Amino acid sequence: MSEWSHLLARVNYPMYCVRTLSERHILVAGGGGPAKTGIANTLEVYELVYDKSTNSCKARLITHYDTGSRAVMNMCVVDKSNYCYQLFCGGMDGMCTQYDLKLNVESKRRESSSSPTRRERTFSETSLRRRRLSSRSESIEKENDINLANSQSPEAPEPVKQHSRKDSKPKMTDDTNGVPDFTFDIKQQKMFKTDFNSDESFQKIVKFSVEANVLITAGSDGHIRLWSLPKLDQILSIKAHDNEVDDLDINGNGTQIVSVSRDSKGFVWNTNDGSLKTELKYELPVAQKQQNHNQNNNNNRNGIINNKYIYRGCRYTTVDGDLNNIKLFTIMNPLVNQKPPKSSYICKWNTQTYKPEKMVSTGFESLSTMAVSEEGHYVGLGTLTGSVDVYIAFSLQRVYHLSAAHNIFVTGVEFLKSSVAAQQLTGGNDASLVSVSVDNHIVVHQIPKRGSELQKHCGFRVHSQPCPHRSQNKESRNVYK
Repeated sequence: MSEWSHLLARVNYPMYCVRTLSERHILVAGGGGPAKTGIANTLEVYELVYDKSTNSCKARLITHYDTGSRAVMNMCVVDKSNYCYQLFCGGMDGMCTQYDLKLNVESKRRESSSSPTRRERTFSETSLRRRRLSSRSESIEKENDINLANSQSPEAPEPVKQHSRKDSKPKMTDDTNGVPDFTFDIKQQKMFKTDFNSDESFQKIVKFSVEANVLITAGSDGHIRLWSLPKLDQILSIKAHDNEVDDLDINGNGTQIVSVSRDSKGFVWNTNDGSLKTELKYELPVAQKQQNHNQNNNNNRNGIINNKYIYRGCRYTTVDGDLNNIKLFTIMNPLVNQKPPKSSYICKWNTQTYKPEKMVSTGFESLSTMAVSEEGHYVGLGTLTGSVDVYIAFSLQRVYHLSAAHNIFVTGVEFLKSSVAAQQLTGGNDASLVSVSVDNHIVVHQIPKRGSELQKHCGFRVHSQPCPHRSQNKESRNVYK
């Protein structure tokens, strides 16, 4: 294993997103979609446990849930209280599904004088675990109308189905004779339509604002929609882009939404009335502009000129919880892959003027996903070739790079919580980033505390070797959409 990264878990389905639930729980989701390929569509909760042998954490599966024919492509978590959460999931067919997650504490198995034999006990416990895994949430008594503000929905939500394959249900194990101390109960609540593209509706993003108490969705029809909670009434619709919305985020005080699209545009919107505040405009660094100029001069003979970049992701962050110190980060890729290749970029924006404060090259690997740490100190990036990077948010200096962390493009990255308890689980590191991919691997990447003797000794750490769990006989393919 790499010194600063290791494999947390392997799953038997492609993963598209990852989210933190608590200081010690992460949620991953994905699957094979509606096609009957035998690959289940799944939500899974993993508990992070400190591993003394590696001075880091390991993950154990504690909850497995089948989402039926719909694979979760994007999701957001709403923290209610006392390990109770609301989960909003979306993907193909433009539907969004609400789930309730609640911690279910289980008593440890008690030994008695009339305890069964080892073989009987093993069979009994295995059956019990399988029943827990395969038990479905209670059926929905009343299906809510799909999108109350747009009642002419062409389809109705379908019931969630059981697994069709016995071997698709992984076993939950821990250090107490294989019986988990607790699990999460997952119950499907509502399903509503959020995207109305006539050709192929698809929900690309879902976010939640604590301050505004609204849910925000966007997808292939180019609209941003705001929904009230808990009734999920549509309260605002913004025609934001001519093409599908690739990413969006809402600032810490819930007053502004940033959106980016494949139409190469980035906009900032006011949440109170949906009005346009500004368009995100930037200039490439001088060195890149000169390189593009020289390249275009060479390509002019063939009639090829393309300097265009498109936004790939956007994230607001509130630095150290200070609502007066909100920053915006975006990532950009060249629109067309050319030779010689062009660099991708990460940009930090001033949210008072919405002018770029700093813009740096991330190299020639196209970027696929991004995340910002809870306190706003780090920015994590995933690439189309499977690499993972971490940058200091203040200076945009790269402090971590792992080439080929995954066999193929990175579909999701998420920082673990920044609390002391969470840091103790990972060996006292300053930050930990979890990455997932369609290669079925969950990988954790760790950044030691700034100013520590370990970091001083390592200096500017760049890992160029492939992650040891990567299969070297497979070529990464750029198929991310």
